[in-house]
Amino acid sequence: MFLKLIFIPFIIYFHLFILKTSEQIPVKKTLVNDTLNQKIFNQLVLQKKWAELGEIISKNLKNNPKNENYLTFHKQWITLDYQTNFKINLIVEEKEMFSIQPQIQKCLEGKISPLANKKALNFLNYCRRLTGLYDSCFFDEEDNKIAQKTAFLMEANNSLSHSPPQSWTCFNQTAFNGAGKSNLSLGYGFSESMLGQIEDDGSHNSACGHRRWILNPYNRVFGYGSTEKAMALKVIETNKKRNAEIKFNDKSFIAWPSANYFPIDLIFERWSFSIENANFALATVTIMQDKIKIPVQLEKVKTGFALNTIVWKLKSQIQVNKVYKVQINNIKFPGNPLPITYQYDVIPVKIISTK
Repeated sequence: MFLKLIFIPFIIYFHLFILKTSEQIPVKKTLVNDTLNQKIFNQLVLQKKWAELGEIISKNLKNNPKNENYLTFHKQWITLDYQTNFKINLIVEEKEMFSIQPQIQKCLEGKISPLANKKALNFLNYCRRLTGLYDSCFFDEEDNKIAQKTAFLMEANNSLSHSPPQSWTCFNQTAFNGAGKSNLSLGYGFSESMLGQIEDDGSHNSACGHRRWILNPYNRVFGYGSTEKAMALKVIETNKKRNAEIKFNDKSFIAWPSANYFPIDLIFERWSFSIENANFALATVTIMQDKIKIPVQLEKVKTGFALNTIVWKLKSQIQVNKVYKVQINNIKFPGNPLPITYQYDVIPVKIISTK
């Protein structure tokens, strides 16, 4: 997978000296009181208010990161959300894929089925929610058409390019335009390819650019298209079409894996940490587990993919139910001469899927 470097301007900067937090990103007013008990927890689960529930837990853990009661709620929330929404939206059966079958011989891009489209949207919102982002994203119909033509062009030529040449089979200007504004996958399609873009493995993806576009807090609208062996997720110039302006707490961070409990199946080789307008050029990452320092390998810092981000690999096997204390040092922001440190804990948890 490859991703074109496209710059998105930043807006506001953060100017505190040291922040020690497990904060996730609140983005909308909670519908219930911030006090949580098991009864309210169960009610919100039954109502499928996953984001509201996560926001309540996150707010309380921000104020008291060691609160065992809310840590327990967080583990329950992570577990139930995973069991309810992960696998069921990851797997798309062959019979579910298309309402119009793609045909390379006729240069017909086809159309994915409403169910496959719904599963992809649910999966995207699940991944965002896991980091504390809102889960109210949607696919734009016109952008879907662009993304479908783009994905089809990639499969028709069994290749990836953000600027495909006119010599390509089934070349068209719509797909060409979409290619320069989309995350692209080849080799597999549908929700599984979106998970691959979140993982962002491979030598060309050291900046986790695909992940950063998917987790861009300023984007609410996407375009989505897929064939059996290729997928395009339009991430650039989508919000402009609708009144989809998003406000979020730019003093918060977006991390994968995020703070507190996190499904171990979704902890990939590359970890990432993003903040609005941060300068990570001289930043360092320290991870402690049981008072032992875990070696990390920093990837080269690259800007131009949604929020500025630092990426690293752990040179150690991840263990379930162990606390990994993450500390990012020497982060700088415009207008503030003092470096900033962020700290948070990650606790990998093994979840048995019920779907």
